[in-house]
Amino acid sequence: MELSNKSLALLLVAAIVISLGGTLISLNKLSQQGLTGLAAGTVVLNVSENMSCTISSNVSFGTSAGQILTIVNLSTNGSNSNGFNDCTSNDACRGMMINNTGNVNVNVTFKSDVNGTTLLGGPGASPASFNYSVANGSNNGALLPGCNSGLKTAWGYVNETITTICTNLTATSTNKVMTIEYNATIDANTPTGLKTATITITCAQN
Repeated sequence: MELSNKSLALLLVAAIVISLGGTLISLNKLSQQGLTGLAAGTVVLNVSENMSCTISSNVSFGTSAGQILTIVNLSTNGSNSNGFNDCTSNDACRGMMINNTGNVNVNVTFKSDVNGTTLLGGPGASPASFNYSVANGSNNGALLPGCNSGLKTAWGYVNETITTICTNLTATSTNKVMTIEYNATIDANTPTGLKTATITITCAQN
């Protein structure tokens, strides 16, 4: 026999009531017996701090083509003369690129084992013969600029004193790089031979 819509509705309501009644009866029995199996858990995730920076390049001005007769100014962001490397197109003599490869912001300092006088020698050498400045970003187009504060952009003497060149080099994927540019001045009285400066760069977490 077909049931009317009204009868179906009543049966549906009745079924719900019966179902709820059954649930209440079951819960009532459980309350009498005591609940069991209740437990709690936690999910823990710890991202550790990683302080790390790298230097992507050294600097080589190359070798002069012959005797130096006049003052020659060499720069990591210049074309240079007298047979020395053209630093605008030669990666060997572009500035030192510092890359924050960790996940925390860092303070960056540097120092040299020599100054202009001791590096170049000769009567014309002075602290002003060896200089540095800092560019924000990479040495091939200021990409990924990462120094947010304390960037030392003015030219200054390279020396043996620890010097802060950036107080906040960030660690984001798009902003994490800075570059130290160098300038050296030689003249006819500069002694021949290989001239080397060892630069120590230190990154410390802010």
